[in-house]
Amino acid sequence: MIHKTGRVLAVVLIVSMLFSAAVFAGGRDRSGTSSGVQLLIPVGARYLALGGAASAICTGVEAIYWNPAGLAAMTNSSQAMFSYMPYIADIGVTYGAVGLDAGQLGKFGISMKVLSIDAIDVTTADMPDGTGETFTPNFFTLTGTYAKKLTDRVSVGVNFNLINERFGRVNASGMGVDVGIQYKNLGGIEGLSTGIVVKNVGAQLKYSGSGLYRQANDVNSDKQKSFLLIDAASFDLPSFFELGLSYSRNVGEYAAVTGSVLFQNNNYSDDETKVGAEVAFKDMAFLRVGYTTAPDKPEDFEYIYGMTVGAGIHLKTAGMDLYLDYAWRQVEMFSSSNIFSIKLGF
Repeated sequence: MIHKTGRVLAVVLIVSMLFSAAVFAGGRDRSGTSSGVQLLIPVGARYLALGGAASAICTGVEAIYWNPAGLAAMTNSSQAMFSYMPYIADIGVTYGAVGLDAGQLGKFGISMKVLSIDAIDVTTADMPDGTGETFTPNFFTLTGTYAKKLTDRVSVGVNFNLINERFGRVNASGMGVDVGIQYKNLGGIEGLSTGIVVKNVGAQLKYSGSGLYRQANDVNSDKQKSFLLIDAASFDLPSFFELGLSYSRNVGEYAAVTGSVLFQNNNYSDDETKVGAEVAFKDMAFLRVGYTTAPDKPEDFEYIYGMTVGAGIHLKTAGMDLYLDYAWRQVEMFSSSNIFSIKLGF
């Protein structure tokens, strides 16, 4: 079994590395030039409270965003989750997900993340102060997930993300893929786990729509004015690669402690390091803390995220598991975030 597990892990590692090598070149020099930045907004209070250091430890339906391989560890026949987070600049992030155990076939999931943005004034070159009209941007990501345990230690998972963005009379849509693995009891050490995930790999997004038509003189036409279509540029998705490590152990009869660390290599921003810790009391009450930083950022650059803290409770009633979680996230230059989530297991 050990040799088989090692071979499986080696194959998945090689595929993951080759998959990521084609898309990771750059970083800080390409900041602000990607499309689909909504994909980078995290969801769910539990793992946000750990600073996002979740790739090695996330399980169940919550794992869909963090590492789809973790869905394979879902212990219920089905799970449902709902989360809400007031994001920066008065943007609200609503997230819902459902997971289903299909037996030998594996685990399946579907989720949706929706951004709520207030109405924005319409401005033009002739009326820079506004035309009196408004429009409401519409951003959402719809995700289908498949995960399966290859052995008692190795799990794999994949997300297929449908991305849609609409600004008034222009819109863009596309597909992105996430691939993740988890390895439990690494090196035969009970409680030591690792997780690897490559996220947001896919075709470039390009905006189109009637809002890109402009009235101008066409040098190839006898008409004085014509409506010409602006050919918008295409931009890559904000892909990144994560490598996480965690260790869990029981402390006495009633408590368990988990520590995790994660390195995130970003294709369109500075790399990040995330650490987190959780104390669980009889699998009923949880205290969490985390921290996120970008060690290689320029000295004159202020990283806007930092400390996270949170708590959760787990109740069993009428044959159902109920999880209630809360997280607070430090945000520089904006209001700090309060995140709430609820998960049901049946």
